[in-house]
Amino acid sequence: MSGDALVTLFVTKEKFFKNSKRALVFNEKTLVSYENDQTKFKLPYREIEGAGPGSKPNQFTLKIPQMLETYIAETPSRKESALAFLNEFRKKVSRKGEENNIDLLQVKSYTEEVLATTTVISNVSISKLDGDRVYSSKFLKDLERISTVEEEQESFVFHFSDGSKTYYKIQGGVVSSVVDYTRKLLKKHYGRSITPSVVKRESVLPPPIELPPAQRLFGFPIKKFSKRLNANENRVLCLTAENLCICDGATVLSVHPLNTILHVSIYEEDCNKFSITYSKSSKTSPSIFFCDERDTILANLMNICGSNTADGPVFDLSGTHREYYIPDSCLSTPDPDIEEYFLRKLARLNVKSADLVPVLKEFLLFMPQSYSFQTKDRRGIAHMFEMLQFLNQMYEKGNEQCASVIIDILSVIQRLLSSRINFSEAKGIKNGAQTFSDLLRSQEDRIVAAAALTLLRIIEVPKAFSKELKSEAANKAFYLSTEDKVSPILNALLSTLIQHAGQSVSDLERRHNLSISCLLDILVSQLNSRSNTTDKAWFRDVVLKMSRGRVMITLFELARSPCFAIALKTTIILKVIFTQISTEQLLTAQNTARQQLSLLFQIFQAVNSRLKQQRNESAELVGLMAEGNEESMRLISRIFPPGLVHVLETKEPEKKKESGIERRRRILRNVQSSDTSRTKKNWIGFFKALSRDIRTPTTLWNADTRNEVIKAISEEIDLYERDKENNQDTNKIWNHEEFSVHYDTLERELIIFDTYLGVILEQPDQLTLSDPATYLYQCFHKLIMETNDENRIRYLNVMAWCYRNYATQIGVVSCYPNLIQLLKDYIANNSLAVAGALLEFILSSFKDNRNIRRFIDLNGVETAAEVLRDTHCPNTSAETV
Repeated sequence: MSGDALVTLFVTKEKFFKNSKRALVFNEKTLVSYENDQTKFKLPYREIEGAGPGSKPNQFTLKIPQMLETYIAETPSRKESALAFLNEFRKKVSRKGEENNIDLLQVKSYTEEVLATTTVISNVSISKLDGDRVYSSKFLKDLERISTVEEEQESFVFHFSDGSKTYYKIQGGVVSSVVDYTRKLLKKHYGRSITPSVVKRESVLPPPIELPPAQRLFGFPIKKFSKRLNANENRVLCLTAENLCICDGATVLSVHPLNTILHVSIYEEDCNKFSITYSKSSKTSPSIFFCDERDTILANLMNICGSNTADGPVFDLSGTHREYYIPDSCLSTPDPDIEEYFLRKLARLNVKSADLVPVLKEFLLFMPQSYSFQTKDRRGIAHMFEMLQFLNQMYEKGNEQCASVIIDILSVIQRLLSSRINFSEAKGIKNGAQTFSDLLRSQEDRIVAAAALTLLRIIEVPKAFSKELKSEAANKAFYLSTEDKVSPILNALLSTLIQHAGQSVSDLERRHNLSISCLLDILVSQLNSRSNTTDKAWFRDVVLKMSRGRVMITLFELARSPCFAIALKTTIILKVIFTQISTEQLLTAQNTARQQLSLLFQIFQAVNSRLKQQRNESAELVGLMAEGNEESMRLISRIFPPGLVHVLETKEPEKKKESGIERRRRILRNVQSSDTSRTKKNWIGFFKALSRDIRTPTTLWNADTRNEVIKAISEEIDLYERDKENNQDTNKIWNHEEFSVHYDTLERELIIFDTYLGVILEQPDQLTLSDPATYLYQCFHKLIMETNDENRIRYLNVMAWCYRNYATQIGVVSCYPNLIQLLKDYIANNSLAVAGALLEFILSSFKDNRNIRRFIDLNGVETAAEVLRDTHCPNTSAETV
């Protein structure tokens, strides 16, 4: 079998008696046909006389000297892929093919920029040229339909299978001639007919889209390589809950659903360069980006899209790339025959094979993560481990070229672990644990990340046989053993994590973020408290190891990472540790969390994180870090208004009792344990309350107060980090006793015993007083100190409300002499509105006859009459008084 295959297509050769499975391998200059291990023919492309569609939708013919062969593809689309490659390679070598150069104007989506574009339409592709350079090319076979534009007679649109479209205007020609020529090529070379349609201009040129900052989980300034300009353009890469967007400032230029991301690759020659390929894309090359925080972007993408899921994107960390790129639409669906073909190619490899990298890359391309291998033995994975161990020894001796090959082999092992036998017997791999220990201690970040992702595949059962949890438990207990003599992996993992975390703090480009994120994936998985895959004694020992001082300090530091993937995973790990450690350890851990600013940062995350899961996890962790600790609870009371803190004492609505079936489904979905039985207060409800506007007599909370607490905490964290960095003090302790949040918004309100007087007057039925007399006299004391007339009126109105509702409890008003004097003063100062409000309160106090007698004795009637002559009190007259 050829190892330098640029393209491999799997088809069925039609025979008179019995059809046979064939592999058509496209090399640089020849086409080779294999049946099992036998070479059926090997032809230079120039000797192929023709290729075209067959009589049936999924058939195509290949005309070779003295013979016309018929092949059956898996689907009509696969047939078109085979013909596209046959046409392309024949054209490349022998220039046999059809093409036409047309000068067109392309209208860009969103911006409606018009570009002069020379376009080549051939029997292989539709390509755009800049001079003689092709900067964009799509397979002709991926053209789904052609539309003319209703409002513009000289315009037409090509629609491709990936949902993309290209809007053209023709210069000095007829649209119908271009459309007819394209349709003829499709019919002749691929056997497919399309009928042009008519569309409105607005349907193919959507209006510009603005992406509000609140929808962005993160945004990074990047440089995107423009194939048209052959230069980089400044852009912003934004990630929302559902899409990856490329923006120019706030304007969205392209939107890609996260579930369409197929490949994410990095480049060995440039630590800032990476590429993204989207599924069903009709482009022949990926989108290329440059960013000095590339690893942070990749870590966040892994967290959102999944790094260990069968249907998630492939993250290629090797940095090396195939010479020829095959779109997803060209790949065959694997089956046991295709599996056997590639396993045989792997078996022939050794570390000195000239075709080692091409064969590994081909295997990774054709055997997706979602495929479950049917192999009945583990020779393939054992062989890969042997090569891995040898290459790692070579790398440790200074051969840095081995790094990329090591990563490719680790990726192949990840695919092979989807075999039931490979997964269940992974612990039997010779020197497997020591190999991973060495890889996790590597100085190359890419190797550490790839090793962590492979280890994650070993300790988490694949979905294809998710019911066999005993194998997962065995792998987890073996590879993550807490006994150093049995398995050194856990020590290596924690050692590398501590080292990389320390370096990442001072590294502005966050070079270690990807490896840290992948290492944290292992810890999240091992602390998953699924009872049927976790031995209790082992779990207890793991938690004990994780709760040691230096590890905890490292986790507190990582929880403050600007990379949200790292912050989220660390929060989950800390939550489990705080739940499981002993009561004595808990108090020490709580104090350390407060002193190291971790508690304050988790409060910040619970209030301000754009990631819903982070807000929920942080809310629970704040409860574990604070509840039962007097100093920590006092800190929280200095941060939030009293009315909000009272929410902690309310009860969260009871959750529906989980049925046995629901529990089993949750276990199979690998849901993280959220056991926070250690906390009794309603922390989730408390932080949910912070996210919405509240206006009650006891609580006033809105966007202004949220911004004030976020700003205050953010400034305190920044100050702490600057002091720590400037003084190079790794053991700096935060002086929490001096920190409190002052709310300018609330300080403008009139407050009595943590109630807001302005809201009481709006919602008089929403407040119940336990000691109305004391409340009334506190209002009076505030009144006599107040100089603003509007505030005086509010105090008096609340006093009137208080007495009307609690006359029996208050009884005689003892401050009547002062009230009469105030009434005279207000009249003398011409504050008649205030005097009227005071008179309203006096009248409300007349519910108790003793107050009437007191008022008369103090000569209040004459003073009141003077007020009534100059102002008006509703339903009140001098005669009434």
